[in-house]
Amino acid sequence: MAATIEHHLHCRNAAAVKAALVKKLDAKGWKAHLQGIDPDARGLTFAQAGDPMTLANGTQATAKTHAHHIVYKRGLGETQQRIAREARDVLIYHNIDPYYGKENLAWAPNWGHGPTYIDRLKNELISEYEGVNLKSNVITILKNAATRFVNNQMT
Repeated sequence: MAATIEHHLHCRNAAAVKAALVKKLDAKGWKAHLQGIDPDARGLTFAQAGDPMTLANGTQATAKTHAHHIVYKRGLGETQQRIAREARDVLIYHNIDPYYGKENLAWAPNWGHGPTYIDRLKNELISEYEGVNLKSNVITILKNAATRFVNNQMT
């Protein structure tokens, strides 16, 4: 599967696309970046999201609100990095910037990712890539993943 996406990316000059994505983040950090392009992937500004956030069950999150990359920037360890790279490739294929694009950034509690988060998300993205393959569906997958993460249903 990854080879297929990589083939399509090479047809689209992937090296140039990926090089353009590697920019230097402003010293103010991801929070300032996302505040500059508000709203996030779920359509919320930082003020609407709140700090701490109110969760779907009405309780307050126990972690500070931060600018969350829905698909990892990198990942921990070789396996997570490979899985995250495959997920980012789907985003790149659809001209979604996996680092700076608001489609892949959401205000969320900073409570970390569990071991199944990126694998499940990658599988959803690959399934869309192999199926209908619409950018609008990829954006919906990202939005839904962010919502599940915020509500601690996908960690």
